[in-house]
Amino acid sequence: MSKVGDEIQAMFQDLEDENSYPPLLDTDFTREMIKEHFHVSDTSARRRAKEMVDSGKWELIWKKPPGGQKVATYKKVIQ
Repeated sequence: MSKVGDEIQAMFQDLEDENSYPPLLDTDFTREMIKEHFHVSDTSARRRAKEMVDSGKWELIWKKPPGGQKVATYKKVIQ
């Protein structure tokens, strides 16, 4: 393959790596769980989760269910 062809393949690989997420598990803590527990809207659940991430208490981890869109999951930061 030519140098340009190799560079293009490397760029495609970068995109694939960037879009690869771990699989979503049933035990993952998600915004949907926050929404259901507190009976709030999507926006409120997202805001509450963002506040926890910004404060350093939680870590945001993007995951992806099979054939679906990426989902924000959260993990408690152990200090």
